[in-house]
Amino acid sequence: MLRLLSSANWNPTDPRVAVQTDRVLSPTQNAAIVTAAGLSSRMGPGDKKELCIIDGVPVIRMCLEAFVECRFFDHIVITHSQTGRSGMEAALEGLGPKVIWVPGGATRQQSIFGALKELSGFGPDIVLIHDGARPWVTPALIRSVLRGAQEHGACVPVVPLTDAPKRIAPDGSIVEHIDKTALANAQTPQGFRYTDIFEAHRVARESGNDYSDDAEAYYSAIGTVYTVTGDPANRKITYGYDLK
Repeated sequence: MLRLLSSANWNPTDPRVAVQTDRVLSPTQNAAIVTAAGLSSRMGPGDKKELCIIDGVPVIRMCLEAFVECRFFDHIVITHSQTGRSGMEAALEGLGPKVIWVPGGATRQQSIFGALKELSGFGPDIVLIHDGARPWVTPALIRSVLRGAQEHGACVPVVPLTDAPKRIAPDGSIVEHIDKTALANAQTPQGFRYTDIFEAHRVARESGNDYSDDAEAYYSAIGTVYTVTGDPANRKITYGYDLK
């Protein structure tokens, strides 16, 4: 469960939700992990999401450009599949920052653990974890999440539900009509104190639990996750039509 900084009724203009982007960020050492080790199986044969082109720019490059523009990150890690690294290296040519490449695991959670372990030698204070298939992330959202993680230890961006959620029985019938006013969809980047999220993933790894995202792993092992207002445009590419 995510603890919303807003009141019980979702209000994205509530000042407790919206982190002001004109406030000065604390001087912490920060790292970013961009996940790009998936097989993109739902995109269709031969299509790697992070290498798709949008307005002439590869998806993975769009992601990295937003983090680079912030100028707050000392280390950037990209998880990659067995065959995906070379294409992404070509897509990022000339961008600037040195990337730490980490082979992905069998699941996203395993990939994140490997990336966090790779960062242990650098000892960052804060780490932001972002889906490489979310190319429309903005520097403003990244700064907002980073600031929230600095202040609270764990912070994710969320957007309100626009459709009516239902609980469905195995036979396909609706068994519950869920009130959406206190619900939200979580996005990335998700930000955490590095030592805490590393511990959360270690616990998940040892217990064999597989969580839907990093916020859930943190909540299960460490505690409360706070939120900031997300960006509806910061959507994730899953199917081919998401590129349109």
